[in-house]
Amino acid sequence: MGLFNLRTGKALDGPEAVIVSDLDAMVASPIAFRLHGKVHHLRAVTVKEFFAYTNALLSLERIKENQNISDDQIIEIYQGIIGALCESITKDDIKKMTHAQAAALLKLITDHITGKAHAPVDEKKN
Repeated sequence: MGLFNLRTGKALDGPEAVIVSDLDAMVASPIAFRLHGKVHHLRAVTVKEFFAYTNALLSLERIKENQNISDDQIIEIYQGIIGALCESITKDDIKKMTHAQAAALLKLITDHITGKAHAPVDEKKN
């Protein structure tokens, strides 16, 4: 595969190139969601923040084995996961969430980080 112009999609040294993914679009448009009547936004994260997010996920995995974990410890871990991308979510918001809301938000965050939440609307319908 040769070099190509990202704006036109035209190859600089051969046949036309096909752009298979627009990584710039992943940071250009914010992802919004509503929780407890308030709209929150997921922001793009730096590599360092992504590292903090993955560490918080690992903490969540580790606590599954601990039978003596408190609700406050669980909320603290969820705050670490969610707070890496959404600073407006408070511990109180997390405490009020249902299991379904928590699972849906974690999926949205994962989709946001992996770029799936940024897929064109037509692709999301499939």
